[in-house]
Amino acid sequence: MRMKHLIVISLLLSSLVYCRADEPFRVHRYSLFAQLPPAPHSTVFIGNSITDMFPWNEAFGSLAVCNRGVSGALSGEILLHIDDLVGDSPERCFLMIGTNDLQLGVEPVRLASTVDSIILRIQSLSPSTEIYLQSILPSTNGKRRVDQEKDANRLLARVAASRGVVFVDLFNDMMSIVSDTAYSLDKLHLTACAYAEWCRRIEALVGASSRMEPSLLQTATSSAFGNSHRMRISYFPPMPCENDDILFFGDELVKGGEWAELMGNPHWKNRGTGWGYDGQEDNLAICDAIVSASPIPNGARVVLYTGVGNINGAEPLAQVEERYQGLVDKILQKNGAADLYVVSLLPTQEPNPRIKQFNRWLRELSRTNAAIHYVDAFSALSSKDKCLPPFFMGNYLSGEGYLRLASLLRQEVR
Repeated sequence: MRMKHLIVISLLLSSLVYCRADEPFRVHRYSLFAQLPPAPHSTVFIGNSITDMFPWNEAFGSLAVCNRGVSGALSGEILLHIDDLVGDSPERCFLMIGTNDLQLGVEPVRLASTVDSIILRIQSLSPSTEIYLQSILPSTNGKRRVDQEKDANRLLARVAASRGVVFVDLFNDMMSIVSDTAYSLDKLHLTACAYAEWCRRIEALVGASSRMEPSLLQTATSSAFGNSHRMRISYFPPMPCENDDILFFGDELVKGGEWAELMGNPHWKNRGTGWGYDGQEDNLAICDAIVSASPIPNGARVVLYTGVGNINGAEPLAQVEERYQGLVDKILQKNGAADLYVVSLLPTQEPNPRIKQFNRWLRELSRTNAAIHYVDAFSALSSKDKCLPPFFMGNYLSGEGYLRLASLLRQEVR
């Protein structure tokens, strides 16, 4: 009982200190995890953007490998949400957290105390779960300092030893993050080469070998987009693809979903990228870069959701349509004219007539080619042309919204 009281007090204190956790793009991902508990006997990766960005289930070839990373997450935020992140008795839990805390000036001793609380809570929820506390990775991005990271890791190693969990020290093996663009373009987030090294270091602990193709690790890091997009795009070429895969290309909505879990099908593969609600970015150009870099086997089905930033902006609608048509043509050419499912743009808090116009055009586009199928998600998730509660949190899809969209896609994509 005393343990429970201490945990509750710790959670309340964390909620006051880490009010930054209420930023919308993080909250909507936590909302998804509240609706999508990891299955028993799964392997769960918990952390911030460094965990979030990578398709762990594809790298290790198992639907039982679950990504519970949240971009921008802090240790206190993870503590607040740990029940949803852990779920029901996973077999293994890999935890990496702390770099954002250090960036914001949190002292290593305080970080270690919060991580200790996280471990205690996991052990309370699921005593049989094997916990692997991974070291903070080296970074000199922003206010991060290697010496402080080393201090924090020494304290985290002591926490792990005191709680009887395994400390996985990746720090020295990953020092190239701060000096080699083959490992990182911003000295914080990772390229496919860095993730390949990480996977190699932990594959014996995961109980599965990495399936990344070494000869394709350098592909796509020369993309012209911002560093996070360039690195994310580099993850897709080395991942194995099969003829019966369903590749879901798109922007933040796609990136934010754990589609293999949502669909209960390991062949659903996330090919989205983006952070936050897309009101400014050139989503069509970013999606075009992902499609260009990604293998699309003949016979693989493709699902496409993109263009939110373009439609929310001032780009002429005819130009948006022309660019979307070019993307569709590229996909059909790459995958041998297998089925392509174009998903309507979703509603927003206030009605946007450009969304309805664009969706009408998408429907007409599907009538020009038997290989193109229109998926009307707008109607299923709207009321009076606005976001339909409880499927949204602002303009973000909520956990319930992801479940609703997944149900619709399950019916439509055949």
